[in-house]
Amino acid sequence: MKLAATLPLAYCVSPLMNQLKGQSDSGRFGVIVLVFDALSAQNLSLYGYPLHTMPNLEKFADNATVYHRHYSAATFTIPGTASLLSGLYPWSHRALTLGAGGVARQHIEHQLFAMFKDTHTSAGYSQNKYSDSFLFQFRNFLDTHFPSDAFDHEKRMLYDLPFFKKDRQIAFSSFDDNIFHSIEGLDSSLFLGPLYRLLSLVFRRENNQKFKKQYPNGLPDSTDQFLLSDLVDGAIAALTGMQVPSLAYFHFHPPHHPYRPTGRYSGSLYSIFAPLEKPVHALASEKRSYVNMRRNRQAYDEYLLSWDEEAGRLFDFLWSSGLLDKNYVIITSDHGEMFERGEIGHFTPLMYEPLIHIPLIISQPGQTGRKDVFAPTSSTDILPSLGGQILNSVPDWVEGVLLPGLGGKEDPDRSIYTIDAKQNPAFAPLNKYSIALTKGQSRLIHYKYPEYEQFEFYDLEKDPEEMNDLYPSLPALAKQMQEEMVQKLDEVNRPYEK
Repeated sequence: MKLAATLPLAYCVSPLMNQLKGQSDSGRFGVIVLVFDALSAQNLSLYGYPLHTMPNLEKFADNATVYHRHYSAATFTIPGTASLLSGLYPWSHRALTLGAGGVARQHIEHQLFAMFKDTHTSAGYSQNKYSDSFLFQFRNFLDTHFPSDAFDHEKRMLYDLPFFKKDRQIAFSSFDDNIFHSIEGLDSSLFLGPLYRLLSLVFRRENNQKFKKQYPNGLPDSTDQFLLSDLVDGAIAALTGMQVPSLAYFHFHPPHHPYRPTGRYSGSLYSIFAPLEKPVHALASEKRSYVNMRRNRQAYDEYLLSWDEEAGRLFDFLWSSGLLDKNYVIITSDHGEMFERGEIGHFTPLMYEPLIHIPLIISQPGQTGRKDVFAPTSSTDILPSLGGQILNSVPDWVEGVLLPGLGGKEDPDRSIYTIDAKQNPAFAPLNKYSIALTKGQSRLIHYKYPEYEQFEFYDLEKDPEEMNDLYPSLPALAKQMQEEMVQKLDEVNRPYEK
């Protein structure tokens, strides 16, 4: 019955399957990228978390390379995904805000799909509609682009109106960004907004009732409701029949908010783990209570368990199908998630380990046994590493470097940047931002906003929870890193200064 349920999905993805079957084996390896949205390394036992929230991921890592100090180049989906796909920092690709409109024009061809276009058949899927905007922008380099709701239970009928000529990116921008304001702000239409939300509420209430036993807190939601099992069934159907060489990119919404664990795990972690209580930061937007943050962390961890149970089927398929022998499989995230200092989630100006420390697990073709890398690495490193390993060529425009284990050497003192400039105009000098510079076991953070400007400095080895700000005493290393950061900002701002 489970296999029969995947037949409609297999039919939907048949164009990809036909293209892949038509490819001959050229001797090159393929690439499968799996992005789990808002997955923090700090909540995985692979990286020292006391709870085993993703046991199937741990099992997958037994025959892969685990990067223990891997950092996102940004703190939320738009810039984080752009850096992952381009190998560029946000100050270069300029996809800084939710309404950024994609990467800068001069970098449209500077991305993963373009790099492999002449050698690999490609397919891209992003359940997160914001990151799906990049797949739309890069559509000329993609053989198959799955709609963001391809594997969802709920479909947005408005996106398929003839008026938009099946252009879902324009439809999403038109409705969600300009007519309906689902998070905050007023609707542009006094009639359509309330009516549409009322109809959605009716449909969602029916769905939640139908699946109440399976999802007691409601169905998972990525603007559209979905079942975790359907995501995995869809990915397996899309990958079935894959021939090398090909590039497949899957960006899944879980474990992104809202955290909706299955009935099996909902409430299973109650009172098991009490995280350290940290002071509320001055820049925290809602200044949530410790109890509220702990409750949300629990739901997040239970959602991880629920997603891992389904993702385990995908990992098993990769092994049983032989795809692990012919492909580099990358498991990572676009950014992390935090439940501390008064903040929940990731849409925050704060810059701390739970938000910027993300997993990176890479299974090389035919790899047996686990390898561990403890040198700091960046999400900008994935593109050049794949280029070097598979194409024997590293683009000259990338800002990342080769990963250790994929042609690079471990550099314990390398400078790694993470940038949040969502309040800054996309094509203006950076002057409203949060920037973290991680170097060795030290981290310098600079918060620069009209209402607040502050430096913070932490010794990550002695103070992994980042509780003791050493900047007031101005250690020599803090001053040195500050000078390095200022020099870098002067460099990247120069092209945008009038």
